[in-house]
Amino acid sequence: MILGYLLFAIVAGVLSSLVVLMCGGSLLLALCIYPLVGTLTLIMLALTAMLFGTSSCRDDGMAITSRQTGTGSTDLGVPSVDRM
Repeated sequence: MILGYLLFAIVAGVLSSLVVLMCGGSLLLALCIYPLVGTLTLIMLALTAMLFGTSSCRDDGMAITSRQTGTGSTDLGVPSVDRM
C-alpha cells in the first residue's frame, strides 16, 4: 500500500512538472513543482486512508505468532463478543 502511494505521488509530480513545462514555465519552476506536488499528494493519500480507515491490517487485533507453526492467533484468553 505504501509503495502504491509513493508511485502515485511520483507520477503526480512528474505530470505536474510536464504541465508546467508545456505551459511555458521555466525548468527551475518545474523542478520545484515536482517535489511539492509529490509530497502533498503523498500526505493527502495517507491522511485520506487514515480518516476513512482503509488500512489493510485493521480488525486484526494484537496477533501473536507462534514460532513453531508460524500461524497467527488473536486469542488472548479473553472471549470476544462473538463467543459470548
